[in-house]
Amino acid sequence: MRTTKFIAVIICVAMAAAGCVTTGKRQEGESQQLQSRISDLETELESKNREIAELERALSEQPSPVIVREAPVSAPKKHLTDKEVQTALKKAGFYAGPIDGKIGKKTKAAIAAFQKARGLTADGVIGRKTRAELIKFLNN
Repeated sequence: MRTTKFIAVIICVAMAAAGCVTTGKRQEGESQQLQSRISDLETELESKNREIAELERALSEQPSPVIVREAPVSAPKKHLTDKEVQTALKKAGFYAGPIDGKIGKKTKAAIAAFQKARGLTADGVIGRKTRAELIKFLNN
């Protein structure tokens, strides 16, 4: 009888040890899966970083848009509508598009060309000096 209890204890200890081994193997398998997922995510991150760098490079190669805005001045000023700007540019011979009140690429290019021809800073910004020159063509 004592031998039977001893064998039963040995069997229980053996089963417990086998359970620890399977738990260890399962944890090892999960650990490997997690390491694999981390590796996949790192690869994906590197790919996204390359994509961002390419987009930033492409963006930096794009020409800067001409910005049309009113420059702040302290003296009283006459505000020009977009249609008035286009009309003045057309009368001055710098704009051939429709007078539609939409400042697009053609209008922006005409503003910069007008400024250059008048000896102004060709920045596409309708400031005090550019506005004064454009007004001369509106009154004609």
